[in-house]
Amino acid sequence: MLSLGARDRHSEPLEDAVSAFRSALEESTRDRAPLEWAETHNNLGTAVLLLGEREDGTARLEDAAGEFRVALEVWRRDSMPLRWATAQANLGTTVRMIGEREGRAGRLEEAVALLRTALEELTPERASIVWAKAQLNLGIALRVLGEQESGTQRLREAAAVFDAVLAAASLQSAPGLTQAALAEREITLTAIARRTDDLAV
Repeated sequence: MLSLGARDRHSEPLEDAVSAFRSALEESTRDRAPLEWAETHNNLGTAVLLLGEREDGTARLEDAAGEFRVALEVWRRDSMPLRWATAQANLGTTVRMIGEREGRAGRLEEAVALLRTALEELTPERASIVWAKAQLNLGIALRVLGEQESGTQRLREAAAVFDAVLAAASLQSAPGLTQAALAEREITLTAIARRTDDLAV
């Protein structure tokens, strides 16, 4: 249901997924089945995040962030590093979107920190798609911060992140991510060129 909702342009499948996950949480408890409970919260957060992407404002995004934080209470880095990193990356992505919509550098800085920490566990070899999505969102957060600042340091950091995604051979089966990285890289390089020209005047 969640994968169908992600592909469907209509929001009904995602709304159905949200309802289903919330119903599941009425039956499942952290005490009874902590790992399933955390997974349901992570899946609920993902569904709410996808809905939030389609809407204005940040209310849904804040709800999604809350769900990922709950999942992280159980998915611990020391015992479940990949699940922890996935929820951490989901949280970082959500915070990045909130910061971008609100124009708040503090939230973008938080997103950068969350995503960089997640990427300490994620690698192209261990989790190529999750790694690439985390890298893309890290690059976007750095680019938006760089556009708010003078100089080009953040923008160059963002470009390097997009270059890393494009260099990953493991993403040959995910052309959408490659296209997104190419588009973001182009935007970033254009911003660097414009900023460099401005500084030279």
